[in-house]
Amino acid sequence: MHSCKFHLIFSQGYSYGEADTPQMCFNPAKSWSLGWYPEQQESLVVTGPREFTMVGVVDYDKSETDKRVVVRIENSEGQDFFIGYNRKKGFNSGTKEAENMVTVVTSNSGYSSSTLVAKLDKGDEYQLTSNYENTGKALIVRFSDYSSPLSIDEAIVNVFFADCDPNDGCGDQPSESPVSGPAPDECKSNEGRFTLELMPDNFPGETSYELIENSIGTKMMASQGSLKAGTIKTDTTCLQQGRSYTLRMKDSFGDGMCCNHGEGHYIGRLNGNEIFRGGEFAAEETQEFTVTSGPGPTKAPTASPTPSPTKAPTKAPTKAPTKAPTRSPTPAPTENIPVTNGPCQANEGVAVVEVTTDNWPRETSWQIRSGATGAVIASASRSEFPRARTTYTSAPVCVPRGQCSTFTIRDSYCDGLSIGSVGGFVVYLDGNIEGSGRNFRCSQTVSLCP
Repeated sequence: MHSCKFHLIFSQGYSYGEADTPQMCFNPAKSWSLGWYPEQQESLVVTGPREFTMVGVVDYDKSETDKRVVVRIENSEGQDFFIGYNRKKGFNSGTKEAENMVTVVTSNSGYSSSTLVAKLDKGDEYQLTSNYENTGKALIVRFSDYSSPLSIDEAIVNVFFADCDPNDGCGDQPSESPVSGPAPDECKSNEGRFTLELMPDNFPGETSYELIENSIGTKMMASQGSLKAGTIKTDTTCLQQGRSYTLRMKDSFGDGMCCNHGEGHYIGRLNGNEIFRGGEFAAEETQEFTVTSGPGPTKAPTASPTPSPTKAPTKAPTKAPTKAPTRSPTPAPTENIPVTNGPCQANEGVAVVEVTTDNWPRETSWQIRSGATGAVIASASRSEFPRARTTYTSAPVCVPRGQCSTFTIRDSYCDGLSIGSVGGFVVYLDGNIEGSGRNFRCSQTVSLCP
């Protein structure tokens, strides 16, 4: 049973200590701290108008990643703001305060205590701060409406600057520009052009990022807008030459962007050249680089060669997939992958998979699925490709005739099998080449129709 006992006390407002206290789960700061709703929470630095569909804790549904139980507004000048919708129903039906209202709570880092600062009915708004992130602008939160005239289960909440009210049409077409700096189409002669490419995993609401100038701490770029699973987002800005910067990638659930729930990644480019990439980390990963003159190095000269303290130790951050090895063995050694499928019958075709790994073999995996049921017929995980520049050949795989099965090969870092001079794959069906590839980025699928 879902317990709410840790949510009961605000530092102001109602508090209960009786054993028969009603269930109340309306403290969004505590909800965030406990991490109970990872698929429906979001942390952001506000750079423009945002709209959220918010649900109460009773309606938490991890499959509906476009809705929010908790929204955290980061505030470097003071306490963070936590917004929630205190829907009175189900195990939260005994709530005594802020029934069916949007609540705003402030809390310090660590969230040991929190303060209820606003309770909003439909149409109400509250000024979070008069000078958000030193922009000189007041930041407003408004309980605008319900998502349906037939139900109060979902609240529409807008967060916006006072000079850009969505009710006046401001922000109908939100910009994808960085937090500060000029439009990056043309950078000045003393600037470098930095681009961040980002593809989240299946839980995009967990992912956030910020780019900081190291000497004075200016925030040059930060998460804005809603990320979408499986969709690549790019963010670009101009950075002054001779200065160092740190990119912080964060995952609120602590499982990074790859590879338990999808194969997300991020790539940093300076003047068009890749300087780092990642995705497989825990709660946070940092990348430091310096903007140099000229077209920019393929690898940042100041990039840290060791993982940051919060980075999962299984991934080295200095991987430079655009750099070819100095030499590669010829021919590539070969190994066999055992597959428990066979022997094949007359009504089955015979498929064989041959994979030659590139310099990063443990990024590769493949599956063959039935076209009729979608069931996995055969597969090879990343652990079955331990050696670089080695050819792995599967045992024969039996695929049903009269239908098209699918072979899909994946690369967890979305650079295919192109890093090195020998990488690639070939799929044979009944002795004939059915498909092959090398530069397929994240994945490639081949139909097997015997």
